[in-house]
Amino acid sequence: MVPGKQKLKVLHIIDTLGVGGAEKLLVNVVNSMPQFKHYVVYLLEPSTLSDTFSPDTEVICLGFRRRRDYPGAILRLRKIIRREGITVIHAHLHASTLIARFAAPKNCRVISTLHSMPVKRTRISNFIYWMSRKLSYNPHRHFVIGVSESVLQAFNKVMHFAGGYAVLPNFISDDFYADHFKRLRDNKHIRLVAVGNLRGIKNQDYLLEALRFVPGNFSLDIYGEGSSRNILQAKIDQYNLPVKLCGSHPDLSRVLPEYDAFILSSLSEGNPLSLMEAMAAGLPVIVSDIPVFRNLAGSDAVYFDLSDPQDLSRKLIMIANHQINIDQIAKANFDKMHSQDFKTPHLKFLEGIYTQPLHTLAGFKQVASENQFVMSNAS
Repeated sequence: MVPGKQKLKVLHIIDTLGVGGAEKLLVNVVNSMPQFKHYVVYLLEPSTLSDTFSPDTEVICLGFRRRRDYPGAILRLRKIIRREGITVIHAHLHASTLIARFAAPKNCRVISTLHSMPVKRTRISNFIYWMSRKLSYNPHRHFVIGVSESVLQAFNKVMHFAGGYAVLPNFISDDFYADHFKRLRDNKHIRLVAVGNLRGIKNQDYLLEALRFVPGNFSLDIYGEGSSRNILQAKIDQYNLPVKLCGSHPDLSRVLPEYDAFILSSLSEGNPLSLMEAMAAGLPVIVSDIPVFRNLAGSDAVYFDLSDPQDLSRKLIMIANHQINIDQIAKANFDKMHSQDFKTPHLKFLEGIYTQPLHTLAGFKQVASENQFVMSNAS
């Protein structure tokens, strides 16, 4: 940056600052791009990660609580944009994207990141969801980012993006990169760890069901919060399962090394940071057999069948009996994460999207293949 030159102002907006993949990615981006002046606006609590941004980041809560608060939130955001002279807005998640698009003046570019696959809704909710996205979308000023090709394609199938778009895989904090991978010792109690919001799509109930049929040398700690907590806790209590709901943790890089293996039973994912974090930390990974996990881990994971919890039970017993070599899995993923640079191309791409002339965004397309960035300028 030229001395004395004012930094370009970028406003980021997200639903909450709880500990989730989208929220952690936002922290990583803001703290890794000091060449910009960052404003972080969140709609509502929790604000667990608010203290993890760099000191010069302005963090603002809009006080959004329910659907009828949309008009007020749009007006409050518009006031912030005008007061601070914002020309670049980067929105994450559905509600924040709608508010940002309706609040942004004509001289603003709005970048929106799609973090997960569309969820199944009732017919009416589905109509409202897609119609609100279409009505708020302006191909000349709005740029869309998908964290994976499958996520972008799923939305594009309905939205038919006429403007610019890109596939931009996630990156994780440097703090997760361990010095060595984890080895499973003989005759050892095996501590499993899962990370994710406690809700249906994360499918933690499957893990509880599987653990009913494994011996007592396994335990599971689940980090995350959400609407399914009471249901999960009731099942843990009912069957006296060796499972602990640990709540949210602001810095899992300090926690993961305490465990022997990482486990995830999601029904669907976009580009999961938690899996990348576990791989970089040197943990073997045990995950549901869905395409996005195979794209990330390839053959270097223990995959289980989502239709049969006892498939996971059997594989955990095989791990305990050393019939599955999870040391080899841990090493392969550790080497994979340490040999690739996810961070530099991600930040370089965002810098270009934030700074290039607004009129060029509509014709800009990008596809990603095997985490390599291939640029094309489509007219």
